[in-house]
Amino acid sequence: MPLSVAAEPERACWSAIFCSLQACISEPIRFIHYGTLDVVRRLFFNRGVRERARGTGTGTGEETVNPADEQTGDKNSPAADDDYSEQLAEYGHNSDRYDGSNCGDYYDTDGDWSEICAYDDYRKDIPPSLKIGYHGDSINVSMAYSLSRDLVELLSVRPRFPFVGTFVAFNDRSHYYCNSQNGPLHRNVDSQGNLILRAEGAALEDYFRIKVEIPEDDNRIDTANYVFYVDPYFCNSVIVHTMPTRYFRDIDVFFVPMYRAIQASLCVNLDLTSGSGCSYAYGEITAHHEFYGDFNVLLFQCGEDDMAEVVDGRLPLLRTWAAVPMYLEPLLIIKLNLSVFTNSDHVNDGHAISFQGDLTFYHDQYEKTICNADHGTVEVQIGYR
Repeated sequence: MPLSVAAEPERACWSAIFCSLQACISEPIRFIHYGTLDVVRRLFFNRGVRERARGTGTGTGEETVNPADEQTGDKNSPAADDDYSEQLAEYGHNSDRYDGSNCGDYYDTDGDWSEICAYDDYRKDIPPSLKIGYHGDSINVSMAYSLSRDLVELLSVRPRFPFVGTFVAFNDRSHYYCNSQNGPLHRNVDSQGNLILRAEGAALEDYFRIKVEIPEDDNRIDTANYVFYVDPYFCNSVIVHTMPTRYFRDIDVFFVPMYRAIQASLCVNLDLTSGSGCSYAYGEITAHHEFYGDFNVLLFQCGEDDMAEVVDGRLPLLRTWAAVPMYLEPLLIIKLNLSVFTNSDHVNDGHAISFQGDLTFYHDQYEKTICNADHGTVEVQIGYR
């Protein structure tokens, strides 16, 4: 106990010495820092005034400066405009690239979404995605919003010639492909001449690459390559890019980059009253969204001569997702036009069960069905990722 009591005054003494030493060091440094900052600020401001006087003066070398603008840094003042333009030029931004108009289009879409850019003088070099926020009560939508990022939806690939070769669009997590050498030509091209793409992995994020290889008769290989990076200032509109190959063929690629987007994962199940464990289906299922324009995402397509086998009710899809912006409603529209045979005998008899209709998904909706009163239902499930 005596040792402990004796230690307290000694500890207090060292603490006082340390505080005094810290004050002696920090105060001069603080004075130098703020003094230097003030000198630099005044130096650059006076230089800007002189340059503007030379550029816009009437020959007298004088310019009237609003003292209130100088003190408050008003963004509407000429000084602020010039400084802002210089900053944009320094960082490679063009103030005309994004005018903030898109932001107002998505204000208060469903009562919960709002734009953070509440003022007209909001900095235009801020990416538009940062001007959109969610303030609703849905935990699921809030979680999906936190997962939103820059995504690209590959809508269509249309060669301007009979395509026999391989097409691959990919990045670290995604793989879209078409190989027309592995089967009849009609199985890889739809009625409009678009390649039927299969996909594995996840939605295209941030960037993607395209590689095309077309074998020639003389053992040569015609090739084409393309790389795309998402620009946050140019999103939400369909982009058309024509890829020229080495031997002067053209392939049109249609895609749409989106900010604040999520991957809507899809699953299609058949629940038939017959209870058959195996059935066969043909037809088409597509996904639609406002930003896709006149295009759609092809989820399923089979002809009557090459029907898909459905095992345990799960319909095999070309891809199991579609990229959509999180802040617009409806979130996604699924259009079905399916014909189903319950077993191989019915295939020969020509008796098909028809499922047709549109399913519109809004926020916090995860499951919808199309019914055939006598034969069962088709169930579409959706989840955020």
